[in-house]
Amino acid sequence: MRIFTLFLSTAPLLVYPLVGAGDTAPLQERAPSFEWTAWGDSYASGVGTGKYVDGRRCLRYYEAYPIWIQDDPSDLLPGSGGKLNNVVCSGAKAEEVEQFQFYTTDQSSGQPNAQYYPRPSSGKPTMGTLTVGGDDIDFPGILNNCIIEGFPHTNTSLRWPLSSGFTQRTCDEQRDLSWSLICQDGDKDTPNADLVSKIDSVIKKIIQYGQGASGQNFRLYVTGYGQFFNDQDPGCNTVTFARTANPNPDGKQHNTMTTDLRQDFNLMSITLNAAIQKAISQNSGSNVKYIDIDGLLGTGHRFCEPGIQEPDQNNPNLWFWHYPYNQNDDSTNPTIKYLNSVEQANVNTLTWDPNNTLWTDYLDDFWSKVDMDQLNQTVGDNVTAQYDIWPDTIGYRAKVFHPQIPYHQAIYKAIVQQYISDTGASSQTTTTSSAAPTNTPSPAYAAGTCCFHLDEWEDCDPQSDDLYANITLLDNNKNVIYQTPASYFDNNGLGDPINNANGTTIQGPLPSPIGITGEHEKDYIQFTYGSLSWQSTNSSGGAQCSVGGWNPRGGPVCDNTLLTEDVPAENQMDCCFPC
Repeated sequence: MRIFTLFLSTAPLLVYPLVGAGDTAPLQERAPSFEWTAWGDSYASGVGTGKYVDGRRCLRYYEAYPIWIQDDPSDLLPGSGGKLNNVVCSGAKAEEVEQFQFYTTDQSSGQPNAQYYPRPSSGKPTMGTLTVGGDDIDFPGILNNCIIEGFPHTNTSLRWPLSSGFTQRTCDEQRDLSWSLICQDGDKDTPNADLVSKIDSVIKKIIQYGQGASGQNFRLYVTGYGQFFNDQDPGCNTVTFARTANPNPDGKQHNTMTTDLRQDFNLMSITLNAAIQKAISQNSGSNVKYIDIDGLLGTGHRFCEPGIQEPDQNNPNLWFWHYPYNQNDDSTNPTIKYLNSVEQANVNTLTWDPNNTLWTDYLDDFWSKVDMDQLNQTVGDNVTAQYDIWPDTIGYRAKVFHPQIPYHQAIYKAIVQQYISDTGASSQTTTTSSAAPTNTPSPAYAAGTCCFHLDEWEDCDPQSDDLYANITLLDNNKNVIYQTPASYFDNNGLGDPINNANGTTIQGPLPSPIGITGEHEKDYIQFTYGSLSWQSTNSSGGAQCSVGGWNPRGGPVCDNTLLTEDVPAENQMDCCFPC
């Protein structure tokens, strides 16, 4: 079996010193009253982002969003000092979060095996974050069999020499399996009831744990997943992301990222997010909020964006990791050669059913056969100082299709801003007692049809930084539930920036944020809310807008010798959507 798959033990659907086994990661500390715990999978562990922290196969990294929250470089949270319990683990399905991420004391070894340790205690948090579900729908299998093609072609000349006895899935078979885990009875828009139940069970356990530690004020923020592709532009229709075909073509037939395939993969993320939101809705009244990280991507940050020749590993706007195609992945690599020998020796006894085995379950069984002493010997002597098998071989490849650092930064800000909105906390707040702060409940809103008035402004700055919005959001009863903060208008500011490489989100008491991104090319604003997506040009449908038009009609007046200063242009609109 091609050993690439052994590195994809993570969720779908990525300059500090290394930390030794007995060391403590040098994290900035928060206020003693602010202890919080991060639960979840590889999207939360930050596989591949920055330097490796610890956890071996859990692959916890320094630039993951939980550590961004702990460090809080934007100084959004109050106080200094405190504790993060970072119990996340790459590859964790929902049931494994429940089994292995609720220890009351730090663990140096245990189940399922030592390759997942150390595991810290879950502590006594006043807040928690959770990312889970990607491994439950077998997105690593999608990566392997449809996108990266990490498994061998067992029925052709491409068959890997060590794949004897192993039967891979075709991409269609893998998609059928993943959809059976995501959706209900073949309806791709309806989340699978078992999947919702599994995520709901994790949420309930975290709520019980958190409220037991800090009372009814405990809060939980649950993220979704991002759609990986621009699925409209045809530029990727003839492009393959196959590992063996990049950076140089291998002359073989591979899956190409057609618009149909990209749309199918994106719909998987959308329906998974719907399952997460449904699980959250089953815990109303328990201070649980959904964080829509898909909306944070806006435009320009996904694979297959217009004008990008994929797979472009140097695209500065991409927020996901490509596979490191220039790596030595053949059997001459001594580490991979050893791992292939383990697979060959156990191929007929490893847990594997092509019809229903998830990759994470297969990999758990495989890694239980690996002798760590022999594995470390493959990288030579003094490996602690020069080489660490987990980040340097495993994590470096497993980061594929995971968030890069800018995405983790955006997730950090979205979570913290929602926490501040919910609690009234801010960096200006001072705490005189070590007791947990009293949290202010989120204001209620009337569900039904929500509407907002948006005043769009364009000034004379470069197009990458010239669009702004002033927004007033009303609920079904016409009560104002959000207004653009006054701070955006300081120093003659025009509002909240909504530029296409740096859009904004607003939320107020709504269960999901509204994503807002201005577009120059066709002069519209892109909106997202949960699974909804619409444009300001949509004048009918479930979500729609009425647009007044620009004043002046030709846009901002810039560098006019008859005027003492530039004149920005204004475009007003009213939009409504089901909420």
